[in-house]
Amino acid sequence: TGWSVVLFVKARADFAYFLYLRFDLGNMTQAVWSTAHGRPLEMTNALGEQVSRLSFHVDPILVLLAPLWIVAPSPLTLVSVQIAACALGALPIFWLGRRHLASEKAAALIAIAYLIYPWLAWNALDAMHPVTLAIPLVLFAIWFLDSGRLWAFSACAILALFCGELVGVGIGVLGLLCWFAYKRRGAGLAIAAIAFTWSVVAVKVIVPYFADGPSVYYAHFESTGGS
Repeated sequence: TGWSVVLFVKARADFAYFLYLRFDLGNMTQAVWSTAHGRPLEMTNALGEQVSRLSFHVDPILVLLAPLWIVAPSPLTLVSVQIAACALGALPIFWLGRRHLASEKAAALIAIAYLIYPWLAWNALDAMHPVTLAIPLVLFAIWFLDSGRLWAFSACAILALFCGELVGVGIGVLGLLCWFAYKRRGAGLAIAAIAFTWSVVAVKVIVPYFADGPSVYYAHFESTGGS
């Protein structure tokens, strides 16, 4: 809670001094606002055209933020959700540490290390990126998988998949973990197959459909051959 409060104070100051830009808080705010007004994930691209957010990234979890926008219509609402979500990731880390290290002190230290990791705070404060919400969701998914609670794992895993088109790769690896480490071959294969398929469909079908062509991010790799 203290970590979240400190970061929110910093985020609020950045917002007040116009340090948050269109990329990406403006984009996310518009996508959530449009969803709340009946135009799911609609936003304005760099050319001034109205497009679907899905033409860039497949992160429909933004739809779930629309009710929060109706209650508290402010870009800071999105920032607060991101900060709080990252903070909650400390809980499954603590629980896993306590179970496997048999020490609450060691578990607490690992959870604190997670919170003071600069990369985490930077991501929590860096405007709003749906893929950042996958961090705590994947951590909770690992906790539930380690606890043998596959239904709870599935709920967290599905929400994590909705955070970005490439999250399926990480969830797929957890499926392999379920197979080899927890000896649940059927469940592990199903998890891996669904997760990997999601990423392939998202990149090869959903984005091209809404973008009327391949992902614009392929251009980032032209200097290395473009494949």
